[in-house]
Amino acid sequence: MSSMDREKTEFDGIAQSQGRVVVRDEKPPSQVKFYLHVSFFAMCGCLARIGTDRIFGKLAGIEDPGELVNQSFFSNIFGSFVLGALNGSPMGKTRLAALYKGLTTGFCGSYTTWSKWNQQQSLNLVGETPTSSHSQVLSIAAWFIGFYCFTGSYVVGLDFGKDVGNLIGKRVHKNGPKIADVCVGVLFVFAVIGLIIGAAVDPTLLGKTVWMTVLMAPFGASLRNWLSRFRIEKLKLPLGTLLANVLGATVLAIVHVINTRVVKSDCAGVDICWGAIMASAIGTGFCACLTTVSTFMSEICKLRPEHPRFAYFYAVLTVVLSQVICGIIIGASFNNP
Repeated sequence: MSSMDREKTEFDGIAQSQGRVVVRDEKPPSQVKFYLHVSFFAMCGCLARIGTDRIFGKLAGIEDPGELVNQSFFSNIFGSFVLGALNGSPMGKTRLAALYKGLTTGFCGSYTTWSKWNQQQSLNLVGETPTSSHSQVLSIAAWFIGFYCFTGSYVVGLDFGKDVGNLIGKRVHKNGPKIADVCVGVLFVFAVIGLIIGAAVDPTLLGKTVWMTVLMAPFGASLRNWLSRFRIEKLKLPLGTLLANVLGATVLAIVHVINTRVVKSDCAGVDICWGAIMASAIGTGFCACLTTVSTFMSEICKLRPEHPRFAYFYAVLTVVLSQVICGIIIGASFNNP
C-alpha cells in the first residue's frame, strides 16, 4: 500500500472511541497541500530549534557538545512531547489532516534532529571535542540518557494528548481546511520572500546564517516526508525514517569535515564568508530537518507493545549505522589533518 493510499484510508475512517465521532471529509487533501504544510511548518520548527539551542546553549550554558547534555537536547525533548500530544489527539482524523501533517512531520520533525544529536556523540567518541580523556564514556552515557528522556517525553505527550486532546480538531467547520490551506500558503510565500530579503540585506554573519538555514529547512523535511512511504512490512521496519536519519547524519558528517578542514581556513579574516554560511545552512537547516528524533521515538513506542524485538532492533540499527558511518568519516579526517 502506498503512502497516499494509507493517508486516504486513515483519513476516510470515522474515529469512534469514548463516545465521540470525528468529522471526516469527502476526500483527503492533495499531496501538494501536504507538502505545502510540511514545508512551512518545517521552517517554523527549524527556527524554533535554533532559538532553543541558543537559549539553552550559548545563553544559559546548559547544553555543551562535550557534556552529557548535548546540543539540541531540549529541542528533542520538547518536540517529542508535542508530537506525542498531537498523535494522542483526534486531529489527524479530521478535515485538518494537512495541517496535522504539517505540525507533526513539518514542525515536530524539524524541531527535533537526529543528525545534530548523533554528531555530538561521534565527535566525543573520536575525541574531537575539547573535553578530557573520558569523552567516550560521556558519549555512551549520553545515548542512554537521551533515549530515556526522548521516549519518556513522547509517552507523557501521548497521555496528555489523549486526556485533553479531544478539544483539538474535534469539531471542524467545513471551510476549516480551506482557511488553513490559504493561510499557510500565504504565510509560506511571505516567509520565503522575507528570508531571501533578510539573507541579502542583513549585514551580520549570524543573521545571514539564520535566514539561509531556515530557507533550507523545507528541502530536508520534504525529502523526509517523501522517504516515509518506504517500509519493510515483514520486519516491521520504518525504512523511510531509518534512511532519512542515516542519510542526514552522513551528509552532516561530510559537511562538518569540509567546514573544519576547508571552509574555516578559506574564511579566515573574512567578515562575511558565504562558504561558512552555506555549510551551516546545509547542516543546521537541510540535514537537521531531514532527520528527526520525535518520529523515531514515536515509531519505537508504536512497535514495542506488539513487536518489542523489532523495536529494539530498529533503535540499535539506527544508532549503529549512524555512529559507524559518521565515526569513519569524522575519525579519518581527524586522524589525518
